[in-house]
Amino acid sequence: MANWQDDPDLAAFKPRRGSTPWGRIFVGVLFVGCGTFALAYYLPLYRAHHALSDDHARLREKLEGVEQALQKSQSELKSVTAKRDELQASADQAQAKVSAGTSDLGSVKDALATAADKAVKKKAAAVGADASGARLAVSPSQLFAAGKLDVSGSGGALLCAVAKAAGSRALHVTGVATDAEVPAPLKSKFENGWAYAAAASVAVVAALHDKCSVPDTKLYAEASDGAHAAPVAFGGSAPSPRVEILIANETKP
Repeated sequence: MANWQDDPDLAAFKPRRGSTPWGRIFVGVLFVGCGTFALAYYLPLYRAHHALSDDHARLREKLEGVEQALQKSQSELKSVTAKRDELQASADQAQAKVSAGTSDLGSVKDALATAADKAVKKKAAAVGADASGARLAVSPSQLFAAGKLDVSGSGGALLCAVAKAAGSRALHVTGVATDAEVPAPLKSKFENGWAYAAAASVAVVAALHDKCSVPDTKLYAEASDGAHAAPVAFGGSAPSPRVEILIANETKP
């Protein structure tokens, strides 16, 4: 029987000593290991870098949006601040005018008090001031001749003193009388207090225009039937019937 080791067909399967390619196997294993390590280490780093780049791009875009909004807000704030300063300047100017007018109004009231001093002492006149201006309430007896609506000499002097105190301000004249306060000599001419009060205010306005040279554009005439109480500016001490003269607080050209 032939030895199987001598069989040429089986000899091909016989392991050969010293011919195993360990070097190539080691290189292959090393290559695979390095590739695996590279994939395991650098791939996550790459993905993380890519994610950070995307986040940075998004943050940059948001930052640019915030910067644009900030610039717009700063521009609007600057505009609002300028408008505020403009309004504040206007308010300060208006307040200065009011303060000056109030101070000047005090001198007007003092001038009225001086002009009507005698009548005030006789309780036939009252002087006051309120937000509308300086006021004088005077009894018709201090302005008109007895039993008439003709301005007397002393009444004319008083009205001209009032006109001088008013300066360029407008004069609002209001006659005030109830039906019972119409003087007896004039009852046949005026059927009620309102008609008498209206005629008295017109007579005063005419005297201010003709005797005291007050322009007609500065004169206003009104009437009241006495149903309303005297303005609080008089402290409740105004005579009745009366002629009220308001020197308006606001100056007019």
